[in-house]
Amino acid sequence: MKKKILAVAAAFLLAPMMAGLAQADGGYMIGKAGVYIPDDSEVDTGFNGEIGYGFDLLPGPGLLAFEGSVGYFNAEQSEDYYYNSGSPNYYGFQDRYEMEAQADVVPLSVSLKAGLESGPFTFYVGGGVDLFFVSMEVKYHNSYRDDYYYYDRHGYSDDDNDVIFGGHVMAGTTFDINDRMFVGLEAKYLATDDMDMSFYGGQDVITGDLNGVTVSGVFGFRF
Repeated sequence: MKKKILAVAAAFLLAPMMAGLAQADGGYMIGKAGVYIPDDSEVDTGFNGEIGYGFDLLPGPGLLAFEGSVGYFNAEQSEDYYYNSGSPNYYGFQDRYEMEAQADVVPLSVSLKAGLESGPFTFYVGGGVDLFFVSMEVKYHNSYRDDYYYYDRHGYSDDDNDVIFGGHVMAGTTFDINDRMFVGLEAKYLATDDMDMSFYGGQDVITGDLNGVTVSGVFGFRF
């Protein structure tokens, strides 16, 4: 499902952008790869990547650009629960219940960036709006151990999807390798609505936002 969402989102976003490549100076393609760091410290850091097209309204002395992109990032969280008691034969046992949740997110983003050039460097800030396609899978696992035996009882999984809105602010810098190519570094803060996911017949409900920071290396090509 997530691969289909990514393919449809990429086609939806990039098709009209490619039509603009025939325009004069100011158009550029951009790619980003880095990490997604959630605000929630209990959620693991994930991968972040983006590809997009921008148009600089002020090519030359400064930067004032509209940029659209499609991306992907993920995050994972695991929880373990332990219950200790006594068995009928007076041997102790430990019952383990583990839940692992992974979110795969495809954001569609539109941004406005403004910056200043200094030699081969450009320093910029910006902001924009996002539409997030979220696919989450939850895996459950239950096991039992006493003084003599280990029993792997069962494991199963469930998934759900949601679409939420959000916004972002960003800051970064780029370095011109030549007139066409550039590299750089960008930090972006994401703020989103709460997602609402239901699993295992509605017995488990996961809500919460995807607020966090992405830090990415940047590579681009001007037309």
